[in-house]
Amino acid sequence: MKLKISQSKLTTLAQTAVDNTLMTIKNESEDWGMGEMSELVQVDGVERIEVVKVEKKGNPFKIDVIFYVNDDGIYYSELIEEISARVDQDWIPNSYIHVIEFIKI
Repeated sequence: MKLKISQSKLTTLAQTAVDNTLMTIKNESEDWGMGEMSELVQVDGVERIEVVKVEKKGNPFKIDVIFYVNDDGIYYSELIEEISARVDQDWIPNSYIHVIEFIKI
C-alpha cells in the first residue's frame, strides 16, 4: 500500500524533524568539552533552520534548507552532516539536507 502525503505536510514534517534535531544537538552540546570546540561553535552559530522544500530525487528525499546564522565566518559542514544523518535515521528515511543559503542575522 502506498501512502500519499501532500507537499505541505511533507515540508511540515521535515521542518519538525530539523527543529527537533537541532534542539537535541543544542541540548547535548551543553555537556561537551574543549575537545568538541569546533562543533560547539557551529551549534552556537545557528539561530534557526528553515525548510524551504522537500523533493523526491530518485530514491532519497532532498530537503532544501536555509540556515540563519549569527556568524557567517563559520564552516558548518560537520553540523549539516550530523543533522542530515539524524533526520535520515530518526525521521525521514532516505533523506538528506541540502543547504541552499546561509543568512546572517
